[in-house]
Amino acid sequence: MITRIWLTLMFVVTGFATSTIHGLASRAEQSLRDSVYISPTWGFSVRWYDDEWSVDQETSSDGVDTLWLSDTMGNAVGFEGRAGYGGDARACLDDRVSAVQETTDAGNATVATDEFDRPFKIFHPWRSWAVLLVSIQADDQESAGDRLVYLDCRTLVPDQAVFVRYLVAAAETFSADLPQLDVLNAALPSGAWYGSIYEGLTAPGQSDEGSWSPLPVDSIDPWQLPGDPELLGTQDGTELGMMTQVDGDLESNTVVVMIENSGAEPLKIDPLQFTDANWDYFDGPIEPPPDPDLAPARTTWDNGAESGPRTLPPGTWASLTLEFPEPAEPRSRSSFLLYRDNRLSNGVIALDCLDNCGYGGGASRPRLRLGR
Repeated sequence: MITRIWLTLMFVVTGFATSTIHGLASRAEQSLRDSVYISPTWGFSVRWYDDEWSVDQETSSDGVDTLWLSDTMGNAVGFEGRAGYGGDARACLDDRVSAVQETTDAGNATVATDEFDRPFKIFHPWRSWAVLLVSIQADDQESAGDRLVYLDCRTLVPDQAVFVRYLVAAAETFSADLPQLDVLNAALPSGAWYGSIYEGLTAPGQSDEGSWSPLPVDSIDPWQLPGDPELLGTQDGTELGMMTQVDGDLESNTVVVMIENSGAEPLKIDPLQFTDANWDYFDGPIEPPPDPDLAPARTTWDNGAESGPRTLPPGTWASLTLEFPEPAEPRSRSSFLLYRDNRLSNGVIALDCLDNCGYGGGASRPRLRLGR
């Protein structure tokens, strides 16, 4: 009921956007996001610029953590972690679609298609999502207007809980290219990923037909951050935890890492074991390293404590901000954020590339066709 009421409110809010607004200009400098939400129950995190988004609702009650944001263009995004649905994303999506269809003043909901007439919908136990076009009759409008409604369910804890993302936007002015929509790319806890220490982690539920979501809703594609999550594991396969680079400001050589203790024992993390060092994406360590390793000049935990090791109890999360010095010379080979620990199977894990990355261009995604 709460979600249904809030969806009604969001439909009204997005009706205020004027047809002459087509998007915000890209930021000249991508500094660290200045607002952060970490789900107290489930551990997912959302980061945004507070001059782009405003908080409309933030609640945590009875195992349900909810955050809703809106911008000046009439876009609204929501995030929800909740127990239920047996952790099945399909049941979650069915219920969320029903909530939209039963919302007051929301009628004629149809699944949007792409330029190749494929429905924008995936139905998978781990990951299910749909893009709907919903006709809304607002009080101050003579005729009904279409709203784009994006619903995205993922398993948050297998057999137990789901993570839900919402987007409500005016279809007439919507553009999936808007840079501020990367707010949807939340950092997710280990339970939301598929894989193991030996196989690595992947985003579950990709369509067999290649119908990718046009929106930034995976921690791998298409937006830069959050980065690929990496499991911390020992040689015998024991899982210790998970790390994800969730933010970064290359101009100030500053990165933010989310750390989760997904293991069964307390996890001790020493910030001084992070380095900016040469690393090859495919082959690992570059030996001998052509550039000197860089140690962090300053480290700050999210509880305000500076530097020093921190021990996380099982099932808890923390974020760590690392500030590195400017290299004396430009990096001659790719350098990554590394974490070294003798307990790890290879003694080190690599997070994201920091400099001289040499990424090639990615494939384009199918475009939404928003006309009926």
